Amino acid sequence: MPRTRTSTEVLLQVLAVGSAGLGLIYAVNGLTRKDAQATVTLTDAAHPPLADTYVELLGGTLARVWLTGLSRPEASLARIGLWGTLLLVAGFFTLLALHARHADGRARGRLVAPGPHLTGAAVLAVVIAAAQPLLQRFGSGLALATIGSPPGYVPHGTVPWLWPALAATLLLGTRIPRPGRRASAVH
Repeated sequence: MPRTRTSTEVLLQVLAVGSAGLGLIYAVNGLTRKDAQATVTLTDAAHPPLADTYVELLGGTLARVWLTGLSRPEASLARIGLWGTLLLVAGFFTLLALHARHADGRARGRLVAPGPHLTGAAVLAVVIAAAQPLLQRFGSGLALATIGSPPGYVPHGTVPWLWPALAATLLLGTRIPRPGRRASAVH
């Protein structure tokens, strides 16, 4: 008799497919455009403002530079911070769906059952936290390079601390006993 999928497994699969689909849509959409935006940190060298470019101040030294006249591949790569991260997130949800498929009944009194897919998802969460700002900086740097990398406009990337916190929660969940269980049931 074939195994039925749990609602958690189906939800995680939908999230994986949705993230991958959205990432691919953004990547292909970038190939249909000749514009992009670069999120930058402004330094004192950024004055006078860029000519023929729209600069939107976002607060403090953070700004968004709107660029036009890019080639289609440059426009797509300028968006890699978004679509690259979405593809990594799709991998994260895929690993969680695989864990949900193989972890039935293995929790043994724990909040979350341990397993290689869960460990892989936790590692990938940390990779996402490191990759996202690097991809953002790469995309913004590439877009700024098309206008000569003006001084004072530094590509910006912020570390999303939610991902490492999620990784720690996933791994710690395998050690925390379920509510109402005795501590000896965990061993």
